[in-house]
Amino acid sequence: ERAARRTDAPRRAVPLRTLRFMLPTLSLAAGVALFVGLTGKHQIAHNGIKGGAAITVRVSAGDTGPQRFAAESAPEALAPGERVRIGYQPGPRRYLLSLSIDERGQVTPLYPEAGSSVAVSKAVGEGLRYLPDSIEFTDAGAERLFVILSDKPIDVDAARRAARASFDGAKGDILHMPALELPGEQFQRTFIKP
Repeated sequence: ERAARRTDAPRRAVPLRTLRFMLPTLSLAAGVALFVGLTGKHQIAHNGIKGGAAITVRVSAGDTGPQRFAAESAPEALAPGERVRIGYQPGPRRYLLSLSIDERGQVTPLYPEAGSSVAVSKAVGEGLRYLPDSIEFTDAGAERLFVILSDKPIDVDAARRAARASFDGAKGDILHMPALELPGEQFQRTFIKP
């Protein structure tokens, strides 16, 4: 009776049968946590609004080669021959326009090249879609990519002027250009070309 009341009495060991069931369960939980942690690093840029618009930019040397996602927060270095492809999730937005500007201030409309923003169907909660073509930036130096998702079409020439005004406002510092003075949600990526 005294031995049963002692606090330093030996503990009972966990039966081997119990460990056999717990071990696979714990392994599965660790695998799921690892998968979620690794896949979460390549999420598309999101504005935090439920059902909002978002973009992602893939970089690759070709359709079958390795791919990576361009960083939002730092310039992405491109190797010779690498191309970028723009993915988008318009959310409630109905129009898309994309352009780039290089460190000399030359603005290049990418999609569309002229006219006004292209219509995209509303896709609240739907998956990511990609623009039909990939882009290879020419010349060396820095290039800044803008993607604008809007409720109404934006004239390409107006977007070109807005990009140049932003470039001039930053005194040619392509890394610190402010958002373009255009309606809609804007997404930017900066590339360093070889």
